[in-house]
Amino acid sequence: MRGHVSPRRALLALGALIACLIGPATASAEEAFTPIVAQPIAPARAVVATDGKKHVAYELLVSNYSSAPTTIKRIDRFDGRRRLAPVTGEAISGMLKPFASAPGTDVLGPGQSGFILLDLALPRRAKLPTRISHQFVVGKSDAPLKFVSKFRTGTVRVLGDPAVQVRPPLVGPGWVVANGCCAEFTSHRGAVLPVNGRFHNSERFAIDFMQIQPDGLLVNGAWESLDNYPFFGDPILSATRGTVVRVVKDIPETQPSGNLPPASAARAGGNYVVVRSARKRFAFYAHMQPGSARVKVGQRVRAGQILGLLGSTGNSNAPHLHFHMMDGPDPLASNGIPYTFSRFGVQGRLLNFGDLFDGVKAQVNSQFAGIHSNQLPLNLQVIDFPNR
Repeated sequence: MRGHVSPRRALLALGALIACLIGPATASAEEAFTPIVAQPIAPARAVVATDGKKHVAYELLVSNYSSAPTTIKRIDRFDGRRRLAPVTGEAISGMLKPFASAPGTDVLGPGQSGFILLDLALPRRAKLPTRISHQFVVGKSDAPLKFVSKFRTGTVRVLGDPAVQVRPPLVGPGWVVANGCCAEFTSHRGAVLPVNGRFHNSERFAIDFMQIQPDGLLVNGAWESLDNYPFFGDPILSATRGTVVRVVKDIPETQPSGNLPPASAARAGGNYVVVRSARKRFAFYAHMQPGSARVKVGQRVRAGQILGLLGSTGNSNAPHLHFHMMDGPDPLASNGIPYTFSRFGVQGRLLNFGDLFDGVKAQVNSQFAGIHSNQLPLNLQVIDFPNR
């Protein structure tokens, strides 16, 4: 009969099709002991910053299984077969933090764990990787197990979601971007914290805002007095429209000191407001003055509406506004997500932040100075927000 295919020929054709789909059999890679195992804390996201580059800021948890110290010499990065910028030198020693130790080393001790902060800076129009895999190159070990010194571990997924565009939460010139993103170890970038049984970094893109006055001073008089900070009590504005989901307003003021006061996770933000702007998009405004919150849970707010007053409550050692965006309503048990400000000016980068508390005038260079739109300001930049 015309068009008839015998069962034998059909089986042969099916076998050929399966062979084409799965390809030839390949041998798996030879098993090997790897001294370090790495894993991402969360999927990574990208944001365009004021240097004009697209920054993918993320972290890897790293554990040294070896019974000997292990030195991380180099981390090569790949997007599939595409080679990305490697991590070497100070980018390792300055961004690796063993648990219960300070950053500033490239060595994990025997059985020690910690995390390393990583920043992939790409040209603005460069293709964003979908995954970043890592090849570690480590020093040779004299441990009893025979470890390899080059191996792959710790692949992180990169989400293509655009950064959230928000309006400024403050008004006026001279706001210092303290503890900002992306390629320096700051208290925010390094805020990988164990909260509710998991590691989180809700502060990955967070900023502490403090204001330099037109005369270049941060504080008028003794730094230990809250009233000597001219911006103390400034209105805090909602950067988005949305619904208020959290309000804390009864925590007392913390007086300035040389060290951050100890605080529980629940009280670290002091008096704060959380606004839900969309699904998995929450804005966090922390350290407000006691009793200054002007909103309540369930209230709808508009962008630019006053939420409260800038203070120094909770885990704070001087007046400032802590601001960040996150994917959940919990200030610490969430994942920080990138955001950009709609429009702002950059004066330059502050060169002497620590001296400002002693009454020294700010020294600001002109790096990336000018008007910026839809970008994230970088660490220690001095920026101007439009007046209302």
